[in-house]
Amino acid sequence: MSWLIFAFASALMSAVSDTLCKKASQHTDSWTVTWVRFGYSSLFLLPLLAFVEIPNLDQVFWLATAALLPLELTAASLSMRALQISPLSLTIPYLAFTPLFLLLVPALILGERLSMHGVLGVICIVAGAYLLNLQTNNHLNSNGPRWLAPLRAIARENGSRLMLMAAALYSLTSTLGKVAVKHSSPLFFASFYYPLAGLCLFPIAAMKSGHRLRFAAAQVRLFLLIGMAVALTVICHFMALNQAEVAYMISIKRTSMIFATILGWLFFREKNLRQRLLGCGVMLAGVILISST
Repeated sequence: MSWLIFAFASALMSAVSDTLCKKASQHTDSWTVTWVRFGYSSLFLLPLLAFVEIPNLDQVFWLATAALLPLELTAASLSMRALQISPLSLTIPYLAFTPLFLLLVPALILGERLSMHGVLGVICIVAGAYLLNLQTNNHLNSNGPRWLAPLRAIARENGSRLMLMAAALYSLTSTLGKVAVKHSSPLFFASFYYPLAGLCLFPIAAMKSGHRLRFAAAQVRLFLLIGMAVALTVICHFMALNQAEVAYMISIKRTSMIFATILGWLFFREKNLRQRLLGCGVMLAGVILISST
């Protein structure tokens, strides 16, 4: 079960990077912050290529990578657009649905089969993550149960629909990422793919951000910390993905929301911590179910 250690490490470092990105977003736009995650992590990932054995890369690897890049960039574009046009409360909860899509996508592409305990664990983590993201604010319609507000928003919020599409695409990128890892190695793919994605994302971010992308060189210390956290996240992500079913691994990684809740309370004095305990508890129940498979 060493994959669990890597998955939890990936979740923790993902929460750290998200917390640092939140601090950075107070001074610049979301596209710049998105590129910083790829660009500055490359400073730590690229040097690994000098120490990692480069495997024989077959046609399947290159096809998976070629399919991954446009899907990754499209998902990033959709999620950024969703955050720009709709409230966080009506968009972020939809990212919790990625593991639900993963109950089907890896089965079709990789032939992965999950146990009943595992499926229940995934569903618990999805439900917990959804509940964890619900916060009391003016954007949640009071007509009907509050916990249904993001679901009702699909009919009227373009951002909600875009984020749901991004969640579906992330299920494809996670699955194709495992294909690429299986036809190379976790450390090689981590040090190769993220810098490549950052290179492809740069012109898009430059076009969307304009002169604001210059800020990417203004806060070097903060961005280096983001890059280090993202690099560790990516390495642990692919190490875990290489050993576990995609749905299990991504579900465990979603526990980053628990770590993010704690970090948000510690560093940003965010409220509603007590209200989020229910979501945390449901997620932890899912972790126990998956761990028992």
